[in-house]
Amino acid sequence: MGEFLGAYVVVRKKSSIEHNSNYGFYLQKTEKLFEQNRRMQRVEESKGDSKALSKVLNSLNLSDSEYVEFSFKSITSTGVVFLFCDLRGSDFSNSMLSNCDFTFANLQGCDFRDTILTNCIFRHSNLKEADFTGAKMLFCDFTGSNFHLLKKSL
Repeated sequence: MGEFLGAYVVVRKKSSIEHNSNYGFYLQKTEKLFEQNRRMQRVEESKGDSKALSKVLNSLNLSDSEYVEFSFKSITSTGVVFLFCDLRGSDFSNSMLSNCDFTFANLQGCDFRDTILTNCIFRHSNLKEADFTGAKMLFCDFTGSNFHLLKKSL
């Protein structure tokens, strides 16, 4: 019925379904998925370059992704969604994160030293052996997380 050409779906119209409004919806959804995939590839490509990584991460949804021992060091990002992500051993030190969602994320052994966290959500996240030494947190939600198992705290 259709062909996938990059970010677009070409649908061959039939007279009986010419006025179906779902075509626009599917086209928009495909474009969003394609853009999301491109941004996730750029996350991998930006590894080690905090300025480029900060730009790519803004408002990015990385739900259910795996970034084990990844360096997010010294980034400045807003609105990143790390829902259900496996981030074990990742480095967020010296970063500025606001409105980020780490709900159900595995943050075991992560480094948040000297990080500024504003309005971030850590609900039900695994914080075992995470290091928050010198971190500044404002309006963060740790409901249901194992915050008591931190390696080092404030």
